[in-house]
Amino acid sequence: MLLKLEEVEPTLKRLHIEIPAEQIQQELKETFSTLQKTAQVPGFRKNKVPRAILKARFGKAVEAEVIQSLVPTACQDILEEQKIEIVGRVELNPKIDEMKLPDEGNLTFTLDVEVKPPLTLPDYGGLQVDKVDLEVSDDEVEDYVQSVRQSRATYEDIEEARPAADGDTVYVDWESDQTSHDHD
Repeated sequence: MLLKLEEVEPTLKRLHIEIPAEQIQQELKETFSTLQKTAQVPGFRKNKVPRAILKARFGKAVEAEVIQSLVPTACQDILEEQKIEIVGRVELNPKIDEMKLPDEGNLTFTLDVEVKPPLTLPDYGGLQVDKVDLEVSDDEVEDYVQSVRQSRATYEDIEEARPAADGDTVYVDWESDQTSHDHD
């Protein structure tokens, strides 16, 4: 079913896919058989409509149904078989609604799929890292803790009238109505 796998770009693969004529004919036969059981055509009893009449009346719909059945399944099977993981766009050429079943022979089309880019890791086993021992004094730790505490502190007005005490933060709003005089 896969004719050729082509790498168009590092992240784009093109799959040339072929559905064998035998598989197409088998699917057509099954679809017409199912249709024959349900189709109502004037002048014919149910389940007795000749295939030629069905083909003349419902040929395009049957062809579309067969394509809708075979193409997605073939694409999925090949992607799984080739272990291709799609990460982006998928493009069918021709588009599924533009495909036509061949009168004879196989149905061929292409599928473009966006895949992960190939990554190769360099050998990092021989790398050496300089280890630096840092020593932090108790005073540095205390200073840092105090700065974090101050940055997250909340201030509340005190409810009681009392003089300022240790640990209080006091805001003073002071105005002076004295003007300065220049002395000659």
